[in-house]
Amino acid sequence: MRRILDFIVQHIVTIVFIILEVIGLLLFFNKNDFQQTKLSRSCLTVSAKCNELNSDIEGYFFLREKNNLLMEENAELHAQLDALNEVFDSLRCDSVVRGWNEHYASYVPARVVYKSLAHIDNYIVINVGTDDGVYPDMCVVANGKFVGMVSSASKHYAKVLTLICTQLAVSAKLKKDNQLGRISWDGEFSDRVVLDQLPSHVRPKVGDSVVTSGFSQTFPENVLIGRVNKRRIKNVDGFNEVYVNVSVDYGSLEYVSVVRYEGKKELEVLQDSIDK
Repeated sequence: MRRILDFIVQHIVTIVFIILEVIGLLLFFNKNDFQQTKLSRSCLTVSAKCNELNSDIEGYFFLREKNNLLMEENAELHAQLDALNEVFDSLRCDSVVRGWNEHYASYVPARVVYKSLAHIDNYIVINVGTDDGVYPDMCVVANGKFVGMVSSASKHYAKVLTLICTQLAVSAKLKKDNQLGRISWDGEFSDRVVLDQLPSHVRPKVGDSVVTSGFSQTFPENVLIGRVNKRRIKNVDGFNEVYVNVSVDYGSLEYVSVVRYEGKKELEVLQDSIDK
């Protein structure tokens, strides 16, 4: 208490000056409408700037939550797009005989929590698992582009084999003419795979799109894998092979969607009956 009194005594002139200055300013603004308006506007500007800064800070801390909402919305839009494609396919073939199934495929949004990029058998780990309806042999995509296939899953996580993995081979086709082939990785470059088993008369052009064939119980049709590279591999055993630049940048991959192919179980039952 003694120190406070000593401080007031030592700075009494300054304290009185500040008090009188504040009183004078209050009287000045209260008696002048123009100055009062200017002050109000200035206070409003400062307040708006503070609110904007606060909003930016909150937006930064809630960025992950917003990304998750966008992932869910993106998955829903993918499902709606597949439903529309089914409608168009049914109308093109036979709108009377063929129906369409709006539950052809559904999507489970996920975030990449681990990446393996520098090995022979590369993979990623995502933060969804069996509790989310994700199981082995499901296709994984990112923005409509092929990422890989789920190889194993726990309750809350799943391991996904990527295209740059020697264990994974994908049935594929050239989009422009539906020529079938197979995509695999030769273990060389992380941004390039090989499309082989193409008939010898097929001459792909640089930039031709390569997509999933749909002749699989795992991968839906027409998911973009990549585009034909300018360099051609020699003819092997009567078939052509070409390099394909993959469409996904695995180094920057952060969010993906797992495709739940609703017709998979039915196809498996039918295939088992045929095999028997």
